[in-house]
Amino acid sequence: MASSAQKFITSSFFGLTLIVAFMAFLLKFKSSQKLFSAEELSLHNGTDESLPILLGILGSVFDVTKGKSHYGVGGGYHHFAGRDASRAFVSGNFTGDGLTDSLRGLSSTEVHSVVGWRDFYFKSYKFVGKLVGRYYDSQGNPTKYLKGAEAKAARGAQLMEKQKEMEAKQPSCSSRWSQDDGGEVWCDNGFPRLVQRPFEIALTGKMSRRCACYSEDQLGQPGLEVVYGFLQGSAQGRLNLPFIMAFGDHSISTIYDLGFLIEAWCTFFQDCRSFNPTPTKIRQCPMQCFDPIPTIQFSISVSLNQSHSIQTMADDDSPPQGRQFSANGTSIPTADVEAKLDKGNIQEAESSLRERLSLNSEEARTLLGRLEYQRGNVESALRVLDGIDLQSAIQGLQPSVMTNSYSNSNSNSSSLSSSSYDNAGANRDSQNQKAAKLVLEGVYLKAKSLQKLGKFTEAAKDCTSVLDAVGKIFPQGISDAQVESPLQETVSKAVELLPELLKLAGNYQEAMATYRRVLLNPWNLDNECFARIQKAFAVFLLHSGLEADPPSLGAQAEGAYVPKNNLEEAILLLLVIMQKIHQGVVQWDPSVMDHLMYALSLCSQTPVLSKQLEELKPGLFHRTERWNFLALCCSGAGQNKAALNILRKSLHINEKPNDLTALLLAAKICSEDPHLAAEGVGYAQRAVDNAKGVDEHLKGACLRMLGLCLGKQAKVSSSDFERSQLQNGSLKSLDSALSLEQDNPDIIFELGVHYAEQRNLNTALHFAKKYIDITGGSELKGWRLLALILSAQQRFAEAETVTDAALDETGKWEQGPLLRLKAKLKVSQLRPMEAIDTYRHLLALVQAQRKALGPMKTDSQVDDKVKEFEVWYGLATLYSSLSHWKDVEVCVQKAREMKQYSAELLHTEGKICCMHEERGEFQEALSSHINAGLLDPLFVPSKVRIGALLPKMGSIALPVARTVLSDALRIEPTNRKAWYHLGMVHKADGRLAEAVDCLQAASMLEDSDPVENFRSIL
Repeated sequence: MASSAQKFITSSFFGLTLIVAFMAFLLKFKSSQKLFSAEELSLHNGTDESLPILLGILGSVFDVTKGKSHYGVGGGYHHFAGRDASRAFVSGNFTGDGLTDSLRGLSSTEVHSVVGWRDFYFKSYKFVGKLVGRYYDSQGNPTKYLKGAEAKAARGAQLMEKQKEMEAKQPSCSSRWSQDDGGEVWCDNGFPRLVQRPFEIALTGKMSRRCACYSEDQLGQPGLEVVYGFLQGSAQGRLNLPFIMAFGDHSISTIYDLGFLIEAWCTFFQDCRSFNPTPTKIRQCPMQCFDPIPTIQFSISVSLNQSHSIQTMADDDSPPQGRQFSANGTSIPTADVEAKLDKGNIQEAESSLRERLSLNSEEARTLLGRLEYQRGNVESALRVLDGIDLQSAIQGLQPSVMTNSYSNSNSNSSSLSSSSYDNAGANRDSQNQKAAKLVLEGVYLKAKSLQKLGKFTEAAKDCTSVLDAVGKIFPQGISDAQVESPLQETVSKAVELLPELLKLAGNYQEAMATYRRVLLNPWNLDNECFARIQKAFAVFLLHSGLEADPPSLGAQAEGAYVPKNNLEEAILLLLVIMQKIHQGVVQWDPSVMDHLMYALSLCSQTPVLSKQLEELKPGLFHRTERWNFLALCCSGAGQNKAALNILRKSLHINEKPNDLTALLLAAKICSEDPHLAAEGVGYAQRAVDNAKGVDEHLKGACLRMLGLCLGKQAKVSSSDFERSQLQNGSLKSLDSALSLEQDNPDIIFELGVHYAEQRNLNTALHFAKKYIDITGGSELKGWRLLALILSAQQRFAEAETVTDAALDETGKWEQGPLLRLKAKLKVSQLRPMEAIDTYRHLLALVQAQRKALGPMKTDSQVDDKVKEFEVWYGLATLYSSLSHWKDVEVCVQKAREMKQYSAELLHTEGKICCMHEERGEFQEALSSHINAGLLDPLFVPSKVRIGALLPKMGSIALPVARTVLSDALRIEPTNRKAWYHLGMVHKADGRLAEAVDCLQAASMLEDSDPVENFRSIL
């Protein structure tokens, strides 16, 4: 027994010793984590050799003294020392504002990279403390910014994993590179195709593509693009590139994004001017040079006779060592010409081509210019192409066109007439035409060279000269019979390029005029090219910030629709493209729908957008995604019932029951209807529960919706206890949302309204002022809330001052709610005649607005918050308080012309009848109020009047009166008149204690009663 006790004591002592040692370790570790200020950290930048060199990243501070050669003075990473420059780790901006700890605007991939750098320092260097500021507070606890950055990085990691999983389903193209032979991309099985990378926009905020291998039966899938330069007939399916090389931190084995390679290739040849690429040289090229290589393939075939031709590709991607020029049965390697060009002997190179291949000067210069352009020697290409004579192209094409026109006009003549043409002349015309086509393509290539050199105005002039030349040759427009595909390709690309060059040159008005001219002229463009130009013009109209003049009426057909502004014209263009997509004329382009959504949402034409979504073919959108878009359109059009039905379908357990977008929209719709609020609480709670991981940043919005739904549900609660619980839950949810989004003005405003309704006026006043500060006083509802809170505090003069200040800062058409509020404030200050003048001013304003909107607009369609009916009703109420009954009847009659049946008018008629009880109109008054309640069961004033009138019928009516007044308080718990009359009913029924409570409530509410209901500003 003794030994057991001793053993127990020994083991207990040993365990206690471990605990003490562990606590000591924790205290030592914690004490070693020093908290640095920014000023203190700046001293450790390596300039003082007695201090260690420290570096901060995401608020974590590391001792990098052992890397002094890198982080010390003169080192390549010295700019990181003594500060937290988290952003510079991915931005590459090591000067000025770039050396900051803010990650604002970075993509999830970039934030994930910053977190990766922090992990690197944890592994490689000593962690010495934390930097107080953005990422850690004064106690060393993580702030919401650090948590947000880590959550965003986690989202980036998850999306990258998903991207890898999806891309693994389709094998990537194989690639290799060597400095001697260049590189190539190929597919062992299948065909290389460029395809949009999934999640790339979410990861980087940009769109990019990769090269993947597809089998022949998969080539019909939408979104696939033929790899530029890929030779379909090659045995191994290979694409030759001048180089495929390591770039940045990517090794050759990991580079498979062909778009990235082509951009790097273009940048290298444009600025580095060499066929000896190295990663260092590539990095030295400026970022603005990343201009994707032209997707135009200049296929030149100058037929000199039926058996000889010259063939080359202006943007051919094959190695220069393997190309040849050939004509008339003669071939020469390009290397012979390149040697002369490298020495600057352009004339010798031209003469060599002319003599050895029997070419004229323009043809030879075009081929030389193409070769130099292909080699990346853009300036040299420009010097070569400057010598092309454009007039020769015009003269060469005109005889051929005339011959074609004559032939077409006599196609029904006899065969004898047809055979009378001079075959030799026809062959000669054909030769001239094809040679001229080559010259036109050379001029176009000159424009491309000028574009690459940043000479956009000159490039636009050359591009215009190509189109003008074609316009002279084909004054009646181009027909299929008159033009061959190479010339048509040049024309199409020139037409597409010209407005882009004008935009780059800053000639925006001329660019708009060019877009219209291009779309109206008969250029014989194919449907895809025409649609691309239409889309580019629509995007320019939407986002240029310029207001273009309407199209010329002279160019319009009789009865045609003429757009009045940029927005209408852009929508019209996008709708035309969508119609072509529906008809299968052009391929599906998701960006067209994106731009159309934006444009139609600007003008609140969501029904039109809904129709476009319904007409899309199945498979272009996932059905739940399409349902969500349709629900959003219906909600925007005010069809909340239809929107909610669609969302219920989308959120079904067999579809996507936890889709946050659909849950939030459903909760928002339900938050606007008290009878749907309970359902909305369910949606909002599910949204809160699912706001995790990559969606954690939406938790604030989810909590806000939960608070709104709970608050609306409290309006229809059947018991005081339940109402109190719901209101407390609403405030708690909104407070939680505000803690996550401290500067969200919507949450601040809603909290102000909630506290004001519960008569916590000081807190409500604090939130109202905070809302005005955050919004800079630009929101009208903030001023109205402030004025109402002041009126509830019986500070009517101050409330009127606030209203006058808001009127001075508000446009004329937006002054209606403020004028109505001002009139009621004057009534509260016992200045009824001034209130009447204010109502008359308001009435004139509303009538002027109604007239400006046109006779086709009904009062219910007017978008302003104050309707003419409301003004007449307000005047009737004011006159009734002054006992001016004739004026009341006139106002009621005017209001009835606006709205024949309304609870407000029946209520006013009941008040008129109450004034004539001696004439036996008591029953008429009661009937009017009952009819008002039947017309609108939520109209509280009529319920209060019914409760006030029923006790006059005797004690038998007291239970009914008590029920009606209790129902009024259920709808509006802060209605002081309802509390007062309920107290009088309790008194008449002998319930004195209840009567005292009700009358006290009425007295308290009278001291905090606003001139308008707080909910009137929502």
